[in-house]
Amino acid sequence: MGRPLKYSNVEDMQVAIDAYFDDCNERKKPYTVTGLALALGFATRNGLLRYEKGEIEETDEIKAEYRHTIKKAKSLVEMQTEEELVLGKSNPIGKIFTLKNNYGWKDKTEVENTGGISVTIAAFGPAQIAGNTMPVDTQSSAVAIESVKVAGVYESDE
Repeated sequence: MGRPLKYSNVEDMQVAIDAYFDDCNERKKPYTVTGLALALGFATRNGLLRYEKGEIEETDEIKAEYRHTIKKAKSLVEMQTEEELVLGKSNPIGKIFTLKNNYGWKDKTEVENTGGISVTIAAFGPAQIAGNTMPVDTQSSAVAIESVKVAGVYESDE
């Protein structure tokens, strides 16, 4: 079971969210998730995140309204952080840290293999060399391989 509501309705929460952003704009302060949480009366950032996850004592419909309102507010914080990062307005390391830890951003490295892979497998029966190919499970393979060509000799006991 979740926690009781801090706000009796989503509209009251939105008023507090708007007041936070207005205050930040007037004081020329950056938006932060922790600042938003404190402005909304939560003791910690995690309290706000629990609301966002729906860990409150209400119906699913009410939870969805609160979750949407919080996600939208967090998206404004994310947008400002991203813009400041792109514009080089402050140290990028802190912005990157915030984007990774509050919004699920990740460093992405892609490796493209343009060369072919040849695998030789010793086959021990007609089922293994039928059609001279053997399918490979690409789900568990580190490198995506469509099929492996089988080079082998089948010897019969006849």
